[in-house]
Amino acid sequence: NNYPNINIIETNSDYETFFESKRYAVEQLENITEATQYKLKQVLFRILEEAMIIDNTKSKNILKPHLSGEVIKLIIKDNPIYLKAFLYTDYEIEKMKERYL
Repeated sequence: NNYPNINIIETNSDYETFFESKRYAVEQLENITEATQYKLKQVLFRILEEAMIIDNTKSKNILKPHLSGEVIKLIIKDNPIYLKAFLYTDYEIEKMKERYL
């Protein structure tokens, strides 16, 4: 890959903070065991990996989504800054502007 990956979860504490915020919002999560919580974490990251949102369950780096040239062209015509939502760097956005505008 020629783009930097972005780490989705810097530490386990990030996941734990996320989970704790959901624990009190979702009644079914209030009384689950640590083993179940661990399994939920495993399954969540496996789903993210299989959906190609992260590279793997160990490093948890967010992967840049593939956009077709046609989609890029439409975004560039609307507002090139929107490519940042798809993890494009400023340099890549400038190159896409040169190509499609």
